Amino acid sequence: MRSFRRQHNTSRYPLGSPRIAHSLPGTGTRFIGAALTRPPDEPPTPLPPVRRFSRGERPRRTVRAPVPAGTYVATHVYNVTGIRRAIEAGVKSIEHGHLADEATIALMAEKDIWLSMQPFALGDHHYPDPGRAEKDREICTGTDDVYSWARKHGVKTAWGTDLLLEPQLAPRQSEMAARLGDHYSNAEALRMLTSGNAELFRLAGERDPYRQAPLGVIAKDAWADVLLVDGNPLEDLSLLADPAKHLSVIVKNGQVVKNIL
Repeated sequence: MRSFRRQHNTSRYPLGSPRIAHSLPGTGTRFIGAALTRPPDEPPTPLPPVRRFSRGERPRRTVRAPVPAGTYVATHVYNVTGIRRAIEAGVKSIEHGHLADEATIALMAEKDIWLSMQPFALGDHHYPDPGRAEKDREICTGTDDVYSWARKHGVKTAWGTDLLLEPQLAPRQSEMAARLGDHYSNAEALRMLTSGNAELFRLAGERDPYRQAPLGVIAKDAWADVLLVDGNPLEDLSLLADPAKHLSVIVKNGQVVKNIL
């Protein structure tokens, strides 16, 4: 999950920051998370100069920097213009992308670009002014179309949230994971949450902290944490929305961190 990825020495900065991009590969960073555009639901505060680089020159310089180090760039972006700029620049994963159109999603499939989107719903966020509330509505209503186009065109999808940065909202991560069942079959959603995310991690190459063994597969000697679910999520994905109730056992890094059997 993206919240999991955020713990892997991820560095985030404006996409038009080539000097930072050139220096980061020597810091232990696993991959680079870049901000190409302001989230549509944020207030109109001053932005860094990156928004003026409409020609793509600095984004291309930024993306070239991590390639020799064997990692990749993921970018925080919502709209068509921003996504296409990111693709042109060589970004490998689009984080969010709720305002994409079908042609852009098809282009992502053609270029083998990942989509890491979240099934946001009205009520997840609350805004004090009508303008931002309307933008939030646009994001939420665009979710189903984007997921449908991603399935149609075979875009690789991962899943996660930024809620790691808001501990008070951490339980909502589980609710959002369960919502994937509104857009995919339960089996498809579970694959995205597990092996899909694991495949995206592999883009970090030699910087992948799990490269010593297979990840996201059930196989001998593979990395594996264990969740024992009280119920069958293949039949009822909503079980994941309440882990306190439905996850009976959690084994992480070989340690039992929960056992209520």
